[in-house]
Order: sequence, then structure tokens, then C-alpha cells
Amino acid sequence: MPPPASLPRPVEVRHQGRWVHGSLLAVYRRGGRWRAVVRYSVAPGEQYQQARWADDVRAAGAQQEAGRAQR
Repeated sequence: MPPPASLPRPVEVRHQGRWVHGSLLAVYRRGGRWRAVVRYSVAPGEQYQQARWADDVRAAGAQQEAGRAQR
């Protein structure tokens, strides 16, 4: 996950097995792997800001694009 050109950037974050909309605030490398600092909300008043491994963050709309490619 290379550093994006401008931040914050819309992303999707895996939260308890499902993908939710969020914002990418920063990225950095830790032990050879990428970490992403993200902010997202799963319910009113339930907001998270945390560092997540790159496997748990993807570009916004990535699932929709994958579905179109399979058609």
C-alpha cells in the first residue's frame, strides 16, 4: 500500500468481517508491512480511529469494481 497523493482519502475498512466506509488519514511501514491510520463509523456515536494492517483497508468502491469485472 504505497502512500496516497492526498489525504484524507475515502476507503473501505474491514470491521468485524464486513466492509464499512471510512477515511484514510495516514500510512506508514512497520516491519516491512504497510499500516493505515483510518477513521470510520459503524453506527451513530460509534466512531473509530485506529491503525490497521493494509489487508484490512481497500480503495473505496473496490468491491463494486471487482463485481463489474466478473460480468
